[in-house]
Amino acid sequence: GIEEKAFDSMIRHFSTKTLMEFYRNMFDDAGELDQFLLNKPQRTENDILHELVHIRKYYGDLGSAGNIFRRILVGSRDRIFPARNQIRSWGRENCSILKAPHFPFYGWTSWDALINEATTTS
Repeated sequence: GIEEKAFDSMIRHFSTKTLMEFYRNMFDDAGELDQFLLNKPQRTENDILHELVHIRKYYGDLGSAGNIFRRILVGSRDRIFPARNQIRSWGRENCSILKAPHFPFYGWTSWDALINEATTTS
């Protein structure tokens, strides 16, 4: 979903500023971003960078993993992994497209509500 050059650039230029840009791109609603920032994971920037470096390394070594999912939830407003790229990768027949950003969880009151909408959406 993310081009290798873009991923490498993200690692090379990782900073507080780029992390905040990533968080902003997870949402298309400022209120939801504010809610996330009040409850964001308690990981250091160094921990996040370490994770990115290892994801990049293992993907480079092993390639993409096999698909273990029966249904893929795709946010039509995802600015991290564009919906068209996800649909092309997973196949339209495997995707439920939701009107949601990358982090969709504030748009529903429960996981069951999100799944219910996904099963009635194609």
